[in-house]
Amino acid sequence: MYSEVTHTVDANESGPFLTTILFSVEDRVGVLDECLSAVKNLNISLTRIESRPSKTPGWDYDFFIDFNSENADQLNRVAQTLEKITKQVKVIGAGNKQATEAQIPWFPRKKSDLDTFADKVLEMGEELDSDHPGAKDPVYRARRAEITRVAKTHRHGQPIPTIEYTPQEIATWDGEIKAYGAGLLSSFGELEYSLTDKPKKVPFDPYKTALQPYIVTEYQPIYFVADSFKDAQLKVREFAKTLNRPFSVRYNPYTESIEVLDNQEKIVRYAQSIKSDMDTLVNALEKLY
Repeated sequence: MYSEVTHTVDANESGPFLTTILFSVEDRVGVLDECLSAVKNLNISLTRIESRPSKTPGWDYDFFIDFNSENADQLNRVAQTLEKITKQVKVIGAGNKQATEAQIPWFPRKKSDLDTFADKVLEMGEELDSDHPGAKDPVYRARRAEITRVAKTHRHGQPIPTIEYTPQEIATWDGEIKAYGAGLLSSFGELEYSLTDKPKKVPFDPYKTALQPYIVTEYQPIYFVADSFKDAQLKVREFAKTLNRPFSVRYNPYTESIEVLDNQEKIVRYAQSIKSDMDTLVNALEKLY
Protein backbone atom coordinates (compact mmCIF):
# COMPACT_ATOMS: atom_id res chain seq x y z
CA MET A 1 0.00 0.00 0.00
CA TYR A 2 2.87 2.36 0.72
CA SER A 3 5.50 3.67 -1.61
CA GLU A 4 8.85 4.93 -0.31
CA VAL A 5 8.58 3.18 3.06
CA THR A 6 11.75 4.00 4.99
CA HIS A 7 11.18 1.85 8.07
CA THR A 8 8.54 -0.73 8.85
CA VAL A 9 7.25 -2.24 12.06
CA ASP A 10 7.02 -6.01 12.28
CA ALA A 11 3.53 -7.21 13.13
CA ASN A 12 4.92 -9.11 16.13
CA GLU A 13 6.78 -6.14 17.59
CA SER A 14 5.30 -4.15 20.44
CA GLY A 15 5.46 -0.39 20.69
CA PRO A 16 5.31 2.39 21.21
CA PHE A 17 7.23 3.35 18.06
CA LEU A 18 7.98 6.90 17.02
CA THR A 19 6.28 7.10 13.63
CA THR A 20 6.23 9.71 10.87
CA ILE A 21 3.56 9.77 8.17
CA LEU A 22 3.49 12.04 5.13
CA PHE A 23 0.22 12.96 3.47
CA SER A 24 -0.45 15.46 0.70
CA VAL A 25 -3.53 17.62 0.23
CA GLU A 26 -5.08 20.08 -2.16
CA ASP A 27 -5.51 23.58 -0.79
CA ARG A 28 -9.16 23.74 0.23
CA VAL A 29 -10.97 24.95 3.32
CA GLY A 30 -11.19 22.38 6.11
CA VAL A 31 -9.03 19.63 4.63
CA LEU A 32 -6.49 19.67 7.46
CA ASP A 33 -9.27 19.64 10.05
CA GLU A 34 -10.72 16.53 8.37
CA CYS A 35 -7.37 14.74 8.51
CA LEU A 36 -6.62 15.64 12.12
CA SER A 37 -10.15 14.74 13.24
CA ALA A 38 -9.80 11.34 11.59
CA VAL A 39 -6.54 10.73 13.43
CA LYS A 40 -8.01 11.94 16.72
CA ASN A 41 -10.91 9.50 16.39
CA LEU A 42 -8.36 6.68 16.40
CA ASN A 43 -7.10 7.84 19.83
CA ILE A 44 -3.80 9.00 18.39
CA SER A 45 -1.94 11.84 20.09
CA LEU A 46 0.34 13.76 17.73
CA THR A 47 3.77 14.91 18.89
CA ARG A 48 4.55 17.05 15.84
CA ILE A 49 2.87 18.41 12.75
CA GLU A 50 4.72 20.20 9.97
CA SER A 51 3.74 21.49 6.55
CA ARG A 52 5.73 22.35 3.45
CA PRO A 53 4.92 23.14 -0.20
CA SER A 54 4.38 19.86 -2.02
CA LYS A 55 6.94 18.58 -4.49
CA THR A 56 4.37 16.30 -6.09
CA PRO A 57 2.47 17.73 -9.10
CA GLY A 58 -1.24 18.03 -8.43
CA TRP A 59 -0.87 18.59 -4.68
CA ASP A 60 -0.50 21.90 -2.84
CA TYR A 61 0.93 20.96 0.55
CA ASP A 62 2.68 18.05 2.22
CA PHE A 63 2.00 17.42 5.91
CA PHE A 64 4.23 15.41 8.22
CA ILE A 65 2.82 14.09 11.48
CA ASP A 66 4.70 12.32 14.28
CA PHE A 67 3.05 10.08 16.85
CA ASN A 68 3.79 7.04 18.98
CA SER A 69 2.14 3.99 17.42
CA GLU A 70 1.47 1.03 19.69
CA ASN A 71 1.86 -1.62 16.98
CA ALA A 72 1.72 -2.28 13.24
CA ASP A 73 -2.06 -2.66 13.21
CA GLN A 74 -2.58 0.77 14.71
CA LEU A 75 -0.14 2.30 12.23
CA ASN A 76 -1.98 0.70 9.31
CA ARG A 77 -5.34 1.96 10.59
CA VAL A 78 -4.03 5.53 10.69
CA ALA A 79 -2.57 5.29 7.18
CA GLN A 80 -5.70 3.70 5.73
CA THR A 81 -7.93 6.32 7.34
CA LEU A 82 -5.85 9.16 5.90
CA GLU A 83 -5.82 7.52 2.46
CA LYS A 84 -9.62 7.83 2.32
CA ILE A 85 -9.28 11.59 2.68
CA THR A 86 -6.04 12.48 0.91
CA LYS A 87 -5.28 9.50 -1.37
CA GLN A 88 -1.57 10.27 -0.97
CA VAL A 89 -0.08 8.70 2.16
CA LYS A 90 3.43 7.44 2.88
CA VAL A 91 4.97 6.00 6.02
CA ILE A 92 8.46 7.49 6.01
CA GLY A 93 9.58 6.51 9.49
CA ALA A 94 8.56 3.87 11.99
CA GLY A 95 10.48 2.19 14.76
CA ASN A 96 13.20 3.20 17.18
CA LYS A 97 15.75 4.12 14.53
CA GLN A 98 17.54 7.29 13.58
CA ALA A 99 15.71 9.82 11.46
CA THR A 100 16.30 9.70 7.75
CA GLU A 101 16.74 12.72 5.52
CA ALA A 102 13.03 12.55 4.64
CA GLN A 103 12.22 13.33 8.28
CA ILE A 104 14.39 16.45 8.43
CA PRO A 105 12.10 19.49 8.69
CA TRP A 106 11.85 21.25 5.36
CA PHE A 107 13.59 24.57 4.87
CA PRO A 108 14.70 26.45 1.73
CA ARG A 109 18.08 25.13 0.60
CA LYS A 110 18.53 27.30 -2.48
CA LYS A 111 17.21 30.68 -3.53
CA SER A 112 14.89 29.25 -6.15
CA ASP A 113 13.06 27.29 -3.43
CA LEU A 114 11.49 30.54 -2.32
CA ASP A 115 9.74 30.86 -5.69
CA THR A 116 7.80 27.63 -5.16
CA PHE A 117 5.66 28.97 -2.35
CA ALA A 118 6.08 32.76 -2.41
CA ASP A 119 2.78 33.19 -4.27
CA LYS A 120 0.88 31.24 -1.61
CA VAL A 121 2.40 33.28 1.22
CA LEU A 122 1.87 36.62 -0.49
CA GLU A 123 -1.76 35.83 -1.26
CA MET A 124 -2.44 36.81 2.35
CA GLY A 125 -1.34 40.34 1.55
CA GLU A 126 -3.73 40.96 -1.31
CA GLU A 127 -7.11 41.09 0.40
CA LEU A 128 -8.16 42.57 3.72
CA ASP A 129 -10.81 41.46 6.17
CA SER A 130 -13.71 43.86 6.53
CA ASP A 131 -12.68 44.70 10.12
CA HIS A 132 -9.10 45.58 9.15
CA PRO A 133 -8.35 49.26 9.91
CA GLY A 134 -7.24 49.84 6.31
CA ALA A 135 -10.13 48.01 4.65
CA LYS A 136 -11.98 51.24 3.79
CA ASP A 137 -8.88 53.23 2.84
CA PRO A 138 -8.56 53.08 -0.98
CA VAL A 139 -5.10 54.71 -0.96
CA TYR A 140 -3.77 52.20 1.55
CA ARG A 141 -5.33 49.26 -0.31
CA ALA A 142 -3.86 50.38 -3.64
CA ARG A 143 -0.40 50.83 -2.12
CA ARG A 144 -0.58 47.45 -0.41
CA ALA A 145 -1.65 45.74 -3.64
CA GLU A 146 1.19 47.38 -5.58
CA ILE A 147 3.89 46.21 -3.14
CA THR A 148 2.39 42.71 -3.11
CA ARG A 149 2.37 42.63 -6.93
CA VAL A 150 6.07 43.57 -7.10
CA ALA A 151 6.96 40.87 -4.56
CA LYS A 152 4.87 38.17 -6.26
CA THR A 153 6.30 38.73 -9.73
CA HIS A 154 9.95 38.62 -8.61
CA ARG A 155 11.81 35.40 -9.32
CA HIS A 156 15.24 34.09 -8.45
CA GLY A 157 17.87 35.44 -10.85
CA GLN A 158 16.07 38.70 -11.55
CA PRO A 159 17.36 42.01 -10.15
CA ILE A 160 15.93 42.62 -6.69
CA PRO A 161 13.13 45.18 -7.12
CA THR A 162 13.29 48.46 -5.23
CA ILE A 163 10.26 50.05 -3.62
CA GLU A 164 10.40 53.83 -3.64
CA TYR A 165 8.82 54.78 -0.33
CA THR A 166 7.11 58.13 0.05
CA PRO A 167 8.22 60.73 2.62
CA GLN A 168 5.05 59.99 4.59
CA GLU A 169 5.88 56.28 4.71
CA ILE A 170 9.49 56.94 5.71
CA ALA A 171 8.32 59.24 8.50
CA THR A 172 6.65 56.28 10.22
CA TRP A 173 10.08 54.45 10.77
CA ASP A 174 14.43 53.41 12.38
CA GLY A 175 13.79 56.53 15.80
CA GLU A 176 10.89 55.05 18.08
CA ILE A 177 9.71 51.60 19.09
CA LYS A 178 7.90 49.90 16.21
CA ALA A 179 5.76 46.79 16.30
CA TYR A 180 6.83 43.70 14.36
CA GLY A 181 5.07 40.35 14.21
CA ALA A 182 1.99 38.77 12.69
CA GLY A 183 0.04 38.80 15.95
CA LEU A 184 0.48 42.52 16.50
CA LEU A 185 0.11 43.65 12.92
CA SER A 186 -3.18 41.83 12.47
CA SER A 187 -4.76 43.33 15.60
CA PHE A 188 -4.94 47.10 15.52
CA GLY A 189 -6.28 47.08 19.10
CA GLU A 190 -3.24 45.27 20.46
CA LEU A 191 -0.98 47.21 18.13
CA GLU A 192 -2.15 50.44 19.74
CA TYR A 193 -1.94 48.92 23.23
CA SER A 194 1.60 47.57 22.70
CA LEU A 195 2.98 51.06 22.10
CA THR A 196 1.55 52.50 25.31
CA ASP A 197 3.11 52.43 28.78
CA LYS A 198 0.69 49.74 30.03
CA PRO A 199 2.61 46.57 29.05
CA LYS A 200 6.12 45.77 30.28
CA LYS A 201 8.87 46.00 27.65
CA VAL A 202 12.05 43.97 28.14
CA PRO A 203 15.17 43.44 25.97
CA PHE A 204 14.76 40.76 23.31
CA ASP A 205 16.35 37.52 24.45
CA PRO A 206 15.40 34.42 22.40
CA TYR A 207 16.29 32.12 25.31
CA LYS A 208 13.59 33.83 27.39
CA THR A 209 11.21 34.58 24.52
CA ALA A 210 10.99 30.89 23.57
CA LEU A 211 9.79 30.03 27.10
CA GLN A 212 7.59 33.04 27.75
CA PRO A 213 3.97 31.93 28.36
CA TYR A 214 1.33 33.99 26.59
CA ILE A 215 -2.40 34.47 26.87
CA VAL A 216 -4.49 34.04 23.73
CA THR A 217 -7.64 35.70 25.05
CA GLU A 218 -6.24 39.11 25.99
CA TYR A 219 -3.45 41.57 25.27
CA GLN A 220 0.01 40.48 26.36
CA PRO A 221 1.57 41.89 29.55
CA ILE A 222 5.14 41.65 28.19
CA TYR A 223 6.71 42.57 24.85
CA PHE A 224 10.30 41.96 23.80
CA VAL A 225 12.19 44.84 22.21
CA ALA A 226 15.25 44.42 19.97
CA ASP A 227 17.74 47.20 19.36
CA SER A 228 17.52 46.57 15.62
CA PHE A 229 16.73 43.88 13.06
CA LYS A 230 20.46 43.15 12.87
CA ASP A 231 20.67 42.70 16.64
CA ALA A 232 17.66 40.37 16.62
CA GLN A 233 19.14 38.37 13.74
CA LEU A 234 22.45 37.81 15.53
CA LYS A 235 20.73 36.75 18.74
CA VAL A 236 18.45 34.30 16.94
CA ARG A 237 21.45 32.80 15.12
CA GLU A 238 23.26 32.22 18.41
CA PHE A 239 20.11 30.71 19.89
CA ALA A 240 19.70 28.40 16.89
CA LYS A 241 23.17 26.96 17.48
CA THR A 242 22.03 25.60 20.84
CA LEU A 243 19.03 23.70 19.46
CA ASN A 244 19.27 19.93 19.60
CA ARG A 245 19.12 18.52 16.08
CA PRO A 246 20.66 15.39 14.52
CA PHE A 247 22.42 17.27 11.72
CA SER A 248 24.40 20.40 10.85
CA VAL A 249 24.28 22.60 7.77
CA ARG A 250 26.73 24.57 5.70
CA TYR A 251 26.48 26.92 2.75
CA ASN A 252 28.12 25.71 -0.46
CA PRO A 253 29.16 28.80 -2.43
CA TYR A 254 29.76 26.77 -5.61
CA THR A 255 26.22 25.44 -5.81
CA GLU A 256 24.72 28.39 -3.91
CA SER A 257 22.78 25.98 -1.74
CA ILE A 258 22.53 24.74 1.84
CA GLU A 259 23.91 21.25 2.41
CA VAL A 260 22.68 19.07 5.26
CA LEU A 261 25.56 17.29 7.02
CA ASP A 262 23.78 14.27 8.44
CA ASN A 263 26.00 11.31 7.55
CA GLN A 264 29.66 10.31 7.49
CA GLU A 265 30.07 10.56 3.72
CA LYS A 266 28.89 14.17 3.58
CA ILE A 267 31.01 15.19 6.58
CA VAL A 268 34.15 13.57 5.14
CA ARG A 269 33.57 15.28 1.80
CA TYR A 270 33.18 18.61 3.60
CA ALA A 271 36.40 17.99 5.57
CA GLN A 272 38.25 17.24 2.34
CA SER A 273 37.08 20.50 0.80
CA ILE A 274 38.27 22.41 3.89
CA LYS A 275 41.67 20.66 3.68
CA SER A 276 41.98 21.61 0.02
CA ASP A 277 41.17 25.24 0.82
CA MET A 278 43.69 25.25 3.70
CA ASP A 279 46.40 23.82 1.42
CA THR A 280 45.74 26.64 -1.04
CA LEU A 281 45.85 29.24 1.75
CA VAL A 282 49.12 27.90 3.20
CA ASN A 283 50.71 27.81 -0.27
CA ALA A 284 49.70 31.44 -0.88
CA LEU A 285 51.07 32.55 2.51
CA GLU A 286 54.41 30.75 1.92
CA LYS A 287 54.87 32.67 -1.33
CA LEU A 288 54.61 35.98 0.55
CA TYR A 289 57.64 35.25 2.73
